[in-house]
Amino acid sequence: MDRERLNIDKILQEKFKDFKGEIPLSDWGLIEQKLQKRKRRLILWWASVLLFVGAAVSFIAYEKYSGITENSVINKPTSISGETSTTKPSVDGLIEHSDGSVEKKDNSRTQISDNHSTKNVVKYPERSHTKKIPAVDHNLPEVTSSKQLEMFPISLKGKSVKNMSPEILNEVYLSDLLALNKPQPKSEIKSRKLALELGLNIAPAIGIENLDINNSKLLNKYYFSTIDGASSAGNGFNNGLNVQITYTDKFYFRSGIYAQNYSVSRNYDYYIDSVPRVNTYNEIDDYIPIDREFYLYKGKTSIKYISIPLLLGNRTYFNSKWGLESKLGLNVSRLLSSSGMFANPTDIRLEDLNRNRNIKKWNLGASVSTGIFYKTKNNIIFTAEPNFNMMFGSAYDSKYPLSSKNYNYGININVNYILKGGKL
Repeated sequence: MDRERLNIDKILQEKFKDFKGEIPLSDWGLIEQKLQKRKRRLILWWASVLLFVGAAVSFIAYEKYSGITENSVINKPTSISGETSTTKPSVDGLIEHSDGSVEKKDNSRTQISDNHSTKNVVKYPERSHTKKIPAVDHNLPEVTSSKQLEMFPISLKGKSVKNMSPEILNEVYLSDLLALNKPQPKSEIKSRKLALELGLNIAPAIGIENLDINNSKLLNKYYFSTIDGASSAGNGFNNGLNVQITYTDKFYFRSGIYAQNYSVSRNYDYYIDSVPRVNTYNEIDDYIPIDREFYLYKGKTSIKYISIPLLLGNRTYFNSKWGLESKLGLNVSRLLSSSGMFANPTDIRLEDLNRNRNIKKWNLGASVSTGIFYKTKNNIIFTAEPNFNMMFGSAYDSKYPLSSKNYNYGININVNYILKGGKL
C-alpha cells in the first residue's frame, strides 16, 4: 500500500512539475490592495498612538516648567499681630498698655481700637450660650497650603485678624472664628490655563452624494437618463476617540482618530442596448448596438475612511453646568475600503465599487457643529450637537468621468473627561 502511494505521488510530481498557475491581470490590483491593507492599518494605529502620547507629554511638560504651582510656602510668623504684646496686668484689676493707656478688667467682651485708648473701648454683652475657645498659640506652624492662607485676610466684625491684639483673640467666640473658613467669592476662584481632556465621539448621520460631469469624453451620453432617480440618501457615521487641550475653560484644540463612513442607497432597475466604442485617444467615438442587458440591484454603496480631525472650538458657559459649544476644522482622511454596486459611467454596466481603482486614497474635508453641553461634578462633559461633514473635492481622481462629492448630516454625541486641569 505504501509503495503504491509513493508511486502515485511520484507520477503527480512529474506531471505537474512544469505547471504554472496564471492569474488574470484584472486581479493583480485587488491582490496588491489586500496585501497593503494590513500595512496601512498598522501605520494609522501607530500614528494615533504617537498623537496621544505627544499630546500628554506636551501637557505634562507645560505644567512642570510654566511656573504654575498649586502650593506656596511662607515663613512661619512669630505672632498674628506682627508685634510683641507689652500688656501688663495690675493688682487692682487694671491693665496697663505699652502706650500708657489703662483699661479696667471686665468679664464682658471688649474690643480695643488701634490706638488702645480707653475712650474707644466698645463693650459687648456676654453670650454665655456660646462656648469659648482656649488661648491662641502664637507660635503658629508653617503653612504650606494656599487654601489655608485664604482665611487670614478675612475680616472679623470689621477687624482684620492680623491687627487684633492677643487679648481680643482670646475672647473671640467659636462661631465667629468658624466664619473665617467661609469660601471665597466665586469671582476669586482661579482657573488653570490649560486642561487635558480625553473623549469618545459617536455621530450617526445621513449620507448624500452629489454627482457631476468631470470628463465628458468618457461619459456615456445615456448615463444620467438611465440611472435617473436610482440614488437616495443613505446612513453614515463619524465615530472615534479624541484628545483635547482646553485653554481657560473656553477655547480648545481637538484631534484624535475617527472612523468615517459616507453611504448612499442605490435602487437600480434598467437595461442597456448599446455599448460605447473608445478610441486610442481614450474618447467615446461611437455606440455599438447589442442585445438588451437588464440590471437590477437594491442596496447601498459606501466609502470608509480613517480620519484625523484638526478642530478648533469654544465653550460658552450659561452657568456652572450648562453651556453652548461650537467647533469647526479640517479632516484628513485615508481610504480604508469601499463596498456595494455602482453603474460604470462609461458602459453603464454594474461593477463592484471595491474594484474601482479610480477612488482617491487621500481626501481633505471640513466639519462644523454647534450644540449644548452639560458638565458634571466629576469633570465629565456631555455634548449633543448637530454636525455637518463634507469633502472638499471628488471621491474619484481627475481622469474619472464623474465627480462625486459626499456629505454627512448628523447628530454628534460626545463624552469628554477632564483628565487634568480645570478649576482649582
